[in-house]
Amino acid sequence: MGRTRGSGVSTVGRPLDPALSARVGRVWGVMFDFDGCLLLSDQPSGLFFWGDEDGAKYRGSYFEKFPGVWVQGDWITETPRGAFVVHGRSDATLNRQGVRLGSADIYNALQHVPEVRDAMVLGIEEPGGGYYMPLFVVLDDGVELTEERKAKITGTIRERTSARHVPDEVIAAPRVPITHALKKVEVPVKKLFAGMDPSHAVNRGSLANPDVVVWYEEQARAYRARAQR
Repeated sequence: MGRTRGSGVSTVGRPLDPALSARVGRVWGVMFDFDGCLLLSDQPSGLFFWGDEDGAKYRGSYFEKFPGVWVQGDWITETPRGAFVVHGRSDATLNRQGVRLGSADIYNALQHVPEVRDAMVLGIEEPGGGYYMPLFVVLDDGVELTEERKAKITGTIRERTSARHVPDEVIAAPRVPITHALKKVEVPVKKLFAGMDPSHAVNRGSLANPDVVVWYEEQARAYRARAQR
């Protein structure tokens, strides 16, 4: 079961099964007609990650931010009628200058740049309120990321989305790390840029191309070295 589907279970339960019809603890972090992050006050029982024998990865995924509180990682709105609307992942949302941006808008814009085979954008919070938004692009074989091509990529994003969606930097990448379900793993890579231990940031067993993570580790180290100067 996916994580966003799990948030549906947390809010509506299972009406046909009284034992599971109640919410798991108190639902926190929501406001009427306002997007908040779904938090649960009690820890669901019987949940674990396959192969995570000591539970470290499980706790790090959901309980690291607020000890004892489940951080779902989804934006959610409670309506005045008491219904809940789940909008999707909050931890992968780009938040630039206080404005939330959808990475899907950038990926859709890049469909109009035929030589870009794949891409991944990250939003990295920096000390002092700064924000770094790099765009990693995988180009067709034999295509180089020239300054003209960078201008084409950023110009297309600006034209089809907004100026806020334009990345701070466009970087040629060998591949984009994806899960076996073909989902990009922006959040684990973002954790690398934040300085988290790679063994805790990325679950290589969940990836279809785990070898490419080494390249992103190098990029993250170079970024942190520049930031410390």
